[in-house]
Amino acid sequence: MRKIYFIILLFFVSEFPAFNFIFAQEHPISEYEKDYRKAEAYFNNLRKNPNVYFGIGAAKIEDGDIGAAIPIAKDRARAELAKSIKVKVSRVFESNLISQVTNIENHRRETITEKIKSKINTYTDQLLEDLSESQPFQNYPAPRNVSIAVFINKDSYKKNVEDDINGKKSMIRGIINNGLQKINKKHFYEGIEDLILANTYLNRFFDGLPIADDIQGDNNIRNVNSYIDGKITGFFSSLNFVSLSGELFYDVRGKLNQSPVILLQYSDESGKKIAVSKMPAFGSFIQNSGNIRNKMITDNYGKLKVEIKDIDPVSKSAKARITIDTSEFKGLDKIPNLTLPFIDITMNKMKTVALSVTFLNNGKNSRLLQMENKIKSQLLKSGMQVVTLKSVSETLSERDYKNIKNSNADYFIHLFIKTWDAKTVGGYNNMWAVKSSGTLSLYELPGIVLKNISQLPETQGYGTSESGAGFDGVGQLTKKIIQLVENNINLMR
Repeated sequence: MRKIYFIILLFFVSEFPAFNFIFAQEHPISEYEKDYRKAEAYFNNLRKNPNVYFGIGAAKIEDGDIGAAIPIAKDRARAELAKSIKVKVSRVFESNLISQVTNIENHRRETITEKIKSKINTYTDQLLEDLSESQPFQNYPAPRNVSIAVFINKDSYKKNVEDDINGKKSMIRGIINNGLQKINKKHFYEGIEDLILANTYLNRFFDGLPIADDIQGDNNIRNVNSYIDGKITGFFSSLNFVSLSGELFYDVRGKLNQSPVILLQYSDESGKKIAVSKMPAFGSFIQNSGNIRNKMITDNYGKLKVEIKDIDPVSKSAKARITIDTSEFKGLDKIPNLTLPFIDITMNKMKTVALSVTFLNNGKNSRLLQMENKIKSQLLKSGMQVVTLKSVSETLSERDYKNIKNSNADYFIHLFIKTWDAKTVGGYNNMWAVKSSGTLSLYELPGIVLKNISQLPETQGYGTSESGAGFDGVGQLTKKIIQLVENNINLMR
């Protein structure tokens, strides 16, 4: 019966407020119950608030030290909120990625997964930097406990996550389309700069992850990374250099016969060739050495005049390469599989002959200028360059070897003529006779190797003096000398 009376009493207490009041007066609420009800009401209201995300944490109060328990409760509330936020951030961020991440070229699946986690953690940490928090509630959810709530406004979440991602994507999209418009208007350099800038921001904002976007507004969702890479690599693969110069030769001083001129062209989708102006280029020697202007830029007609001088004349050929100056494009090194156009400029050394005509006229050195000019003319007509050396002895000396090597020639022709046995004719002092002969030698350089030697016939020259008779003898040898020079030219071809 006592049990029945007690149940009936509880029924009246709960159903009739007045009686409840009388009952409460007889049984006052404890401090613990007050704290509990206050906390429960606050947290229930928080749970019903549609405008916030929150987390609740609790900690036991040890030895009555609530000051030590509050930070622990706050950290636990923050951890609970972070776990909830991270799930939401993950959904938003991953919805902006190309779904088939495992098939993305040049990315390992593990790397992409780690990058995604990193970006999600970054966004989550940013959201948790500016939290609101409740007052600490004692005796909740149990006696000698303290609880606290931390929360963020959903508008703040949207601004810092969804709006942030969309804003960055919109910015990148705008830069891409600006770049493509410039390329279409033939402002190639500026257009490529924009595409590289878009790629730089893509890596800075999203760590190179495969971001999905409707780039062109045609409801076609594309991988932004692949799209940018494809546009940049496609542009450079559509460039080509064309030489506008004929054959290039340099002399023994390393001087070119003309400055090379090249044209840079772009092939559009229809195959039309378009000159590319204001494009930076870089030149360097890849064979031999010399002085080349490294940094250049195409003019308004897409042309480059390549300044080359002081080519090392020791070598018989030289080669310079002209390509795009990538240092003028900050961030171009981040583009994979980039193939740059280039052109090689081949320069050949003019076949050069060092020529020495030595005439010992009765033991004295004399200049055979007319003979020298005849031989030079022969050589020049054959397309060879001629370097004249001073008189060289019949047997080459060390000094002769040095001078010959310093000429940087390919061959050395040495005409040596001497006279002897000068005497008067018929006892008259104004009539002289002298014997003349010599050799015509051909050496191959730089080793100074004798390639051919021809003996000139012996002749008898006459004149009113010893010297005059010597020159007359040389005159008789002229036809033979010219013939031998022609034979040597054939050997040098």
